[in-house]
Amino acid sequence: MTPLEEELLDLRDRVYDLTELNRKLLEAVAPTGAVFPPKWGLNAQERTVLALLWLHHRVVCFSEIHTAISTSKNIHSSPIVRVVVYRIRKKLKDLGVVIEGGSSEGYWIPDESREIIGQSVSARMGFFNKISPSVKSLRPSKISENNFTNMLTS
Repeated sequence: MTPLEEELLDLRDRVYDLTELNRKLLEAVAPTGAVFPPKWGLNAQERTVLALLWLHHRVVCFSEIHTAISTSKNIHSSPIVRVVVYRIRKKLKDLGVVIEGGSSEGYWIPDESREIIGQSVSARMGFFNKISPSVKSLRPSKISENNFTNMLTS
């Protein structure tokens, strides 16, 4: 195999690895765009609210949170935001994560708690940087009947 053919196969392997990594990341961040550890036990609404609060360095108003997690038009009479924030606070209390505020002014995450969440998310992201051995075995250069190699040699 010529150096050019080897380089092309290496590039195909890298594209394959990146495609697999992208798939894993998209699965992990859906639907909020934030990767919270599964051991936190957050449901979809809780992940959405936590992501909204964590990604915004400001007070997030009650109506903004309500719109993100509910289709109900009764924003002021619905307890959903208070209930979801309560559940998040309860689940993350042992980690030292605090959510400040209340339903009248909105909610925010103090810098110390934001840092705790950031460290947990960073640790989780390390998992996605590793390509599993089963995926590596499916790289184009590892497949015995490699159409690309056949195409180059014909």
